[in-house]
Amino acid sequence: MDLVLKLLRNVDQVDMSVSEDLEILLQPVSDKKYPEEPPNSTTTTTPITNATSTQNEAGLVINSTLGAVTIDGQSIPTLTRLEFELLMFLYLRADAIVSRQDISQAIWPKEPEENRDVALEKLVSRVRLKVESDPEQPKYLFTIRGRGYRLVRNPGTK
Repeated sequence: MDLVLKLLRNVDQVDMSVSEDLEILLQPVSDKKYPEEPPNSTTTTTPITNATSTQNEAGLVINSTLGAVTIDGQSIPTLTRLEFELLMFLYLRADAIVSRQDISQAIWPKEPEENRDVALEKLVSRVRLKVESDPEQPKYLFTIRGRGYRLVRNPGTK
């Protein structure tokens, strides 16, 4: 996971050791091979912005290749780099309680600890506004008092 966050932050300074999380993250979305169109073809193609592999999947789905996040097949508002990092960090640990300290260390490794708490609360709040239909009654991103946060990918299956 640390390698994924380093890739998101600064490609030039990546330690190339491979983890299971990265292997899962980098798996192709589809093994389907598309034939080349003949030069005089009259068929039209759908732009990639309208056709993603996550559109038919239930729950919260992240397509890291496209940087797309969907909920029940619907795209959510665009995430900032830090919002995406937070969501990806929790997504790779879905259904587990992740401590505030682990999250803030992954997101802001060089920031002094005393500066992280308020920043993390604000970051979680911004992500919740984009992910939840009603942030006051979350279905995906939960605060576990005194322990951390928990992301549920598909609340309908729990």
